[in-house]
Amino acid sequence: MPRHWRLPGMARSRLPSRQQAPQQALKEDANASPRPRVVPPPGARTEFEKPVTSGWDVPVPLGPALGRLLSGFQPESMHDKWMVWAEDNEASSPNTAGDDRKDPVSVSVLHFVRSRTGYPFAQVTLVTKNVGEEARFTEITWESSEKRVSNQTEESTKNTVLQVCVHVLGVEWQDASSV
Repeated sequence: MPRHWRLPGMARSRLPSRQQAPQQALKEDANASPRPRVVPPPGARTEFEKPVTSGWDVPVPLGPALGRLLSGFQPESMHDKWMVWAEDNEASSPNTAGDDRKDPVSVSVLHFVRSRTGYPFAQVTLVTKNVGEEARFTEITWESSEKRVSNQTEESTKNTVLQVCVHVLGVEWQDASSV
């Protein structure tokens, strides 16, 4: 496991392996109260210089994993290379079936920021239907400016976002082949 991946609160001498990271996060979730949400620091750079947006259809694990995604990650030192936070954009109750059934939908944007530079790396739209029933990444935006990030492609950005979710946030993807 690369040295820069680690779960919040983990000392460097006790870094979990790639297989242990999700289990460690599950143990922490079972024993602790939910973590407060990370908020962006004052003056945080949230604007991309040259944004590129693409659709993305990835199912997101529910339960504690979804809570960890929405809680985010606050770097504790310069060795923590990522800051992740979520902002809620909108909530609605679409009714396209024409019946009385309502499916509440909430939309959040996850911000993935390089902690050292403060430049945004990616923003992922997370849509949650019927709280606790279904959650999906539906869109990803990333920086294409060579001054800020070099050689960043859609595929590499998606892969990095998923790796940050696994190694930094402790989110275990059930079917990695579909991602």
